[in-house]
Amino acid sequence: MANLFRDTESRDEHRTIILVKNALRVKELLGQLKGVPMKIGQIISLHEKLLPEEVVHALKTLQQNAPAVPFEELREMVENELGKRFAYIRHIDETPLAAASIGQVHRAVLVNGVEIALKIQYPGIDDVIRADLKNLKGLLKLLFSMFSRMDMEPVWQELKDRLMEELDYEKEAASMKRMADFLQMTPGSLSPK
Repeated sequence: MANLFRDTESRDEHRTIILVKNALRVKELLGQLKGVPMKIGQIISLHEKLLPEEVVHALKTLQQNAPAVPFEELREMVENELGKRFAYIRHIDETPLAAASIGQVHRAVLVNGVEIALKIQYPGIDDVIRADLKNLKGLLKLLFSMFSRMDMEPVWQELKDRLMEELDYEKEAASMKRMADFLQMTPGSLSPK
């Protein structure tokens, strides 16, 4: 109602204030929910033209604020997942290098002295994500309606596909291996021969 009595500049300024307040609310909600909602917020924030700049800026903070799980809570799972291969690890730094919505990364040293990044997916997060995806579409539709009039269906499909892809650490490792092999063949590359 107040917008009826505002000039165009005041209306735009008021709209921006409301937009920022809503973006911060959405960011807080997604940050508290962790898992899929937080990951979706992170993915959306990478696509800068998808939503207004104020919204993207608020969602980008989700990329830096994921709390880590204490390593002691993950140790048994890591040992079980690696099986006999766990014996190749001499040391794991219990303080993570980074933590995200679906996992965290620890510095580790193999018995041969090679330093590695040990990427650990949170226990059961794949099941949580699959369950959350069924319920998240409605939340995203609401989110998009707050900031945009665009058709959300193609965006939803892309987000869902990328999220499922992020759960596949073996595929990620294979891609990294292919890239390392490619770089070794590339003249002037930084990879050791």
